[in-house]
Amino acid sequence: MDSIGNTICQKGPSALELVMSLDTANVDATQTEKEICWPAVFLGWLRTPNGTCQTSKTMTLTSHNAFFLESEHMVVDNDFKAATSQGIFKTEYVNLIAQSNKYLFMSASTFWHNESYATDFMNHFLQLESNSNRLFNPNRQVPTLTDVEEPLGKVYASLFAAWLGANKDHLLVARTSGNSSSLTGLKITKEERLFLSTPLFAIAEGILCIYAVVACWVYFRRPGKYLARLPTSIASIILFFAGSTAVQDMRAFSQLRRGRRLESLKQLGYRYGYGSYIGMDGWVHVGIERAPLVRPWKRTDST
Repeated sequence: MDSIGNTICQKGPSALELVMSLDTANVDATQTEKEICWPAVFLGWLRTPNGTCQTSKTMTLTSHNAFFLESEHMVVDNDFKAATSQGIFKTEYVNLIAQSNKYLFMSASTFWHNESYATDFMNHFLQLESNSNRLFNPNRQVPTLTDVEEPLGKVYASLFAAWLGANKDHLLVARTSGNSSSLTGLKITKEERLFLSTPLFAIAEGILCIYAVVACWVYFRRPGKYLARLPTSIASIILFFAGSTAVQDMRAFSQLRRGRRLESLKQLGYRYGYGSYIGMDGWVHVGIERAPLVRPWKRTDST
């Protein structure tokens, strides 16, 4: 372990992280040897309490990508019958994993450090995932398999998906009408089409309630039916006094000015009222007549 990391010793407790992918030592290695080395990666976390580059406690984790499964013989057609596929990737899965490991587990030169900062991007992502610097803190013990397994799995899944998406044109087989088929399916999703604000809804409900209260109050407090007919025309207005003796009283005042007319009415001393009376034609009318010839008109409910 003396040759690992830089040759400058750190003072106090120090740590070192190793992240590397494995490769065959022999260029002419067999396919079996390649399949053993290429899918494997090596991760190590080292500690030294004395600040030297001597022997230290180590814990290594070797991860084989055994989760990857080839599915070229499991494709079915529209009749749900087994069909032969050309495969998902243009290369074998061993080569695919080997290529991804060279990118994902590629680390710069390793060195001892006495601070709690990640020296490579893999440990940096592990720190973000676990929200802790437990893995590379020189003041703490070497991490256990439990400390590494869960955050490493999540980080690797995210990085591998990102790497696969960035290189999909080189790794995935392009879809054509000859090597793939579409299946009709149904997907039910929930979609919000009405966006309702609770404060605005309460304000709207309050306004509607006020409208309802005011409408009821106006309906029950409406004025009664005082007029026999609506005075919407000159003829309807004349009918209120045409058959009464008030016309005879006003006959001599038509040529007088307003001031003189009011003075003459005061001199007569008559009082006029609104109600039912018997007109000069002998019929019962509702309008203006001289008292006491008029009977008061009683208020009735309007319709």
